[in-house]
Amino acid sequence: MTIQVLRALTTLTTVVAVDTDVGKLETAKHMGADEALLSGDEAIMRIKDLTGQQGAELVVDMVGIDPTLRMAAQVGRVLGHLTIVGLGGGALPVNFASPPHECSVASPCHPNLLQTPPRIPPRFLPPSSLPGQPRNRPGSRSSASPRIGPSTLLSVYRNAGRPATPSPRVT
Repeated sequence: MTIQVLRALTTLTTVVAVDTDVGKLETAKHMGADEALLSGDEAIMRIKDLTGQQGAELVVDMVGIDPTLRMAAQVGRVLGHLTIVGLGGGALPVNFASPPHECSVASPCHPNLLQTPPRIPPRFLPPSSLPGQPRNRPGSRSSASPRIGPSTLLSVYRNAGRPATPSPRVT
């Protein structure tokens, strides 16, 4: 799916898939990858050749184990971007030469977020769910966790945890 998303975003770039499984590489080619390379030193050299020795502008590691992260750091470029999606438990080697200078690194999925429900700031919770407030009022729901509607969650998401500000109305 990653290859399909990259293809949908741009057709002006070269998409390179790297894997240890030949069958997965064939699937990657079928899905739109321009190059499908067996993981290893030859893949690193080929990526460097394809990019004029500069390295890849975007590297997406879908596995997240030590060997894939090491390769990701080797094929990235100065001012490039490395996104770690895989939750394999590996460590990205960081030193003066790796990843390349000013290469940004992001891990959009933190393992703790998969185990712990997100914390909703108190300002978005109904008053009855706050400490010191009565929970069992006549006609109200009684539950251990407050019920928060989709519109509130969407507002929290869109505003990155800040309170929603009403948009000005022009009359």
